Amino acid sequence: MSASRSVLFIAAASIVGARAQAPSSTTLAPPPTDLSSIPTPVIERLEPAVQEQLTTARRLVENAIEDDPDGGRGNTLLGRLCMLYLHYELLDAAELCLLEMQSLRPSHFQWSYYQAVLFSRTGEVETAMASLATARTLRPDDVPSLLRLGDLQLLALEPQAAQDAFKSALTLEPQSSAARFGLCRVAAARGQIQDAIAHFEAALAGQPAGSVVHHHLGMAYRDLGDLDRARNELRKNQQRAIAFSDPLMLRLETLGISREEIFVRGVEARREGRPQDAIEAFRQVLGLDPDDAEALFNLARAQIETGELEEAERHLRRALEISPEFFDAHFNLAVLLGRLGREQEAARYLERAVLIDPDHLPTRVLWARLLAQQGDSRRAVEELERALSVDSADRGARLALAGLHEQLGNSSEAAAQFDLLLELSPEDPEVHLGRARNLILAGSYRRAREALDSSLGRLPRDRSLRHLLARFLATCPDPALRDGDRALALARGIVDELLTPDHAETLAMALAETGRFAEAAEWQERVLAQEAAAADADTSSAARRQRLESYRLAKPVRAPWMNEK
Repeated sequence: MSASRSVLFIAAASIVGARAQAPSSTTLAPPPTDLSSIPTPVIERLEPAVQEQLTTARRLVENAIEDDPDGGRGNTLLGRLCMLYLHYELLDAAELCLLEMQSLRPSHFQWSYYQAVLFSRTGEVETAMASLATARTLRPDDVPSLLRLGDLQLLALEPQAAQDAFKSALTLEPQSSAARFGLCRVAAARGQIQDAIAHFEAALAGQPAGSVVHHHLGMAYRDLGDLDRARNELRKNQQRAIAFSDPLMLRLETLGISREEIFVRGVEARREGRPQDAIEAFRQVLGLDPDDAEALFNLARAQIETGELEEAERHLRRALEISPEFFDAHFNLAVLLGRLGREQEAARYLERAVLIDPDHLPTRVLWARLLAQQGDSRRAVEELERALSVDSADRGARLALAGLHEQLGNSSEAAAQFDLLLELSPEDPEVHLGRARNLILAGSYRRAREALDSSLGRLPRDRSLRHLLARFLATCPDPALRDGDRALALARGIVDELLTPDHAETLAMALAETGRFAEAAEWQERVLAQEAAAADADTSSAARRQRLESYRLAKPVRAPWMNEK
């Protein structure tokens, strides 16, 4: 069996537990025919207390079968052993154990459900769906089963089935953010981006802590070509999942009473968007061991989520006193200090993180960007080149290097990076856009036109590329490269798909290029009015107002601009 896990069902692993206790209840089901058919797993890698717990649990099953071969107590204890194997990720033994329990107690919902959890962890999606189908014949209105089934059906590229599962869950639990999150992912998979956004926002409204939704929202806005909103949403993602009540998983995760279990309970609380519960758990761990650097770190992370930034800083610094090479603590303290506006301090901790783990490329890229922000472009370039020496295919580092060269006016160096990126990711719209923008900024208008036409030939549906080409055709300083009619057709199509201030302004530019200045002015006035009505009403730029005056004077726009406002 594969040891890989599905990201859908990540549970706590390697939790030190107390000695197993035999349940007092009994059943009438027959005992397993042969416990030896369930292998004794290798447990030496686990902590001694866990080894004792597992050894005791198996011995209790063997003793119960020997003492009363016709009774059901052995089966009850076997069920507990199955859960312990699954709990501690001993998946080969857990699979056979669960199969035995399902055979012995086919009317018990939980064994098919736990089978689905196991097969999800090993990436066996079809088998997991079959197990859930069996479970749902026993309990068709179980919401966690519907939510997990919908997740699996999305993985199996069955969006209609997934939609049915999530809709059923939402009918049973109308306030379920997890069900709405599922529906928005179905809509996104089908290309129904506006519907997806509506469901994403509803899911966030129901569970604001589920920040992973911001990632999906960001990707949806990116698909709509609204790159500013896309970046804004992506920045908000802190990888906190949408939580939902799952009694069987809760039972699985709380099999032992130990410091480690309390610790993992805190980790799970953070993951599920319950930072206050996480804080309480990590404080309990620290009550047992005040010098637990991991607990201090996780306590700080939870406090950041609740806005207790001073306390979070104190606990991160304490974690570093105990464990000076604690990479994650350095990194998170740097991010926290940057958030507090203390960039110089942040830079020191970020640099330390890079020294501790020089092969962690995201940190090197962030460090390089901070250096560039501080005006040290030479070192920023050096850091990015070092990152690429570790992994020449790292997209983030190469994009950052291309952007930095562009900012420094090194258009040929930036172009070389974009060319390499196109070789690595020929279908990446961001790379195509970056290459075209770089050529425009360098004044290589003919090459920019050729690049945009080539990119659209490869990615004809990409709205951002169409938008950039429309602006280029309407405003390029080289009259031989302008094409007002084509710009107008592109701009109208984009506005029909999604009306944003940038898209409306592009339409105004195209109208002006075709001599329809009155209409151009009307559209530009709409852009300015929309900005004025927005929450950040001061964003209306001088450049946009100047364009309006140009249209009123019957003058088109002539500038190799990008996304200025």
